[in-house]
Amino acid sequence: GHIAKMFTEGNFDAPMLTHGKVPPGVPVLQKMKADVSYAFAEIENGGRVRIKTNNSEALTAIHEFLRFQITDHQTGDTTEITKE
Repeated sequence: GHIAKMFTEGNFDAPMLTHGKVPPGVPVLQKMKADVSYAFAEIENGGRVRIKTNNSEALTAIHEFLRFQITDHQTGDTTEITKE
């Protein structure tokens, strides 16, 4: 929940501290914070942050940010974009 609140405010300090640099997509997400929503939900083994936008530029930034997170944290998740 804390991360979702920080991201909503345009605060991406946690990822920047973790990675030692500004992750791709962050400058656009900060600039377009009014066009992006972040919703936290508890799940069995932790939590999930659902990110939504109707802005195509913000959507591209979200994809860049998430791909970076997946790769840098070596989560094993796919970096392919799919629709729910």
